[in-house]
Amino acid sequence: MKPDEEAIRPDTEEVINQVGVEKLAALMRQALGPDLFDACQRMGIDAEDILRYMPLAEKFRKGRARQNLTIKEVAAKLKAPQYKIRAVEDGKFGRIDADIFQKYCRFLQLDEYVESWTRKNPALAGQLFRSEQPAGQAAGQAAGQVLQFKITLKGTKPPVWRRIQVPAGYSFWDLHVAIQDAMGWLDYHLHQFHIFDKRTQQTVHIGIPDDEFLLDYEIKAGWEAPIKRWLAVPGQKINYLYDFGDDWQHTIVLEKILPEKKGVSYPRCLGGRRKCPPEDCGGTCGYRDFLRIISDPDDEEHSETLEWVGGGYDPDDFNAGRVKFDDPAQRYKIAFEDE
Repeated sequence: MKPDEEAIRPDTEEVINQVGVEKLAALMRQALGPDLFDACQRMGIDAEDILRYMPLAEKFRKGRARQNLTIKEVAAKLKAPQYKIRAVEDGKFGRIDADIFQKYCRFLQLDEYVESWTRKNPALAGQLFRSEQPAGQAAGQAAGQVLQFKITLKGTKPPVWRRIQVPAGYSFWDLHVAIQDAMGWLDYHLHQFHIFDKRTQQTVHIGIPDDEFLLDYEIKAGWEAPIKRWLAVPGQKINYLYDFGDDWQHTIVLEKILPEKKGVSYPRCLGGRRKCPPEDCGGTCGYRDFLRIISDPDDEEHSETLEWVGGGYDPDDFNAGRVKFDDPAQRYKIAFEDE
């Protein structure tokens, strides 16, 4: 765009205020066509909200550009996840953390502007500034129900598996923490859930969003994704990947949806078999080698391998009664919040 074109380009906020959000939304519907417009609405893309938010998002983008900073650099300065900063600039309300929004606002010295914008759009501001729900309190919580899952570690024979029950109101972050604790993993590495959505005929990826990974698909934040949204029918299966290096693949089966029992604490582990493989042992192939080596005292790597694993390892050593579950909200704080 030429400099003189920028000078005569109408101010977005001025246009929205003069023409009106409703009229502009109607023009968008006409330009896009009703089918595409309605499809956007079904996917949660609200044209009116986008129009209301556009001036604010534009102000944040321009404020960062004036300082000649990338989103990555801003995220580093604010000690915030990159995708949260991007959400502020894109208007993705479901992914905006109010605390990070305020930090970013102060960083760009936009407090006065945001206050003015808030007065013009009080309903949207209320939506934008709501605090992010803590892990363990997912949207659409289904009080009074529990979901029973069987988790099987692929490639293990005899199979390593667990059966757990979790509150139906859990998010995928909460489920991740429960899986880690029940299996015996140490949550040292990244994870992802892969879910085939029959409604869209596409695979949904849920885990920890990270702009560092140049992926050709979106990763939904697990703490913002309620499990009941995708898992509502017994028999459904999804995949859970832990540690992108060792590639531990798990099959998760929703076995039952049950009423909560009075006096019972959830999540809980009902049963299982075999001890979890040691972290960083090289995936399923490395695990098979590991078992072969520790079972053969004559193997030249026997002593060194036993020492590496802490002196001993019994692959049959599992007792569901010994499983302890961490608080997902506390795990979230440890993983993501500033010290």
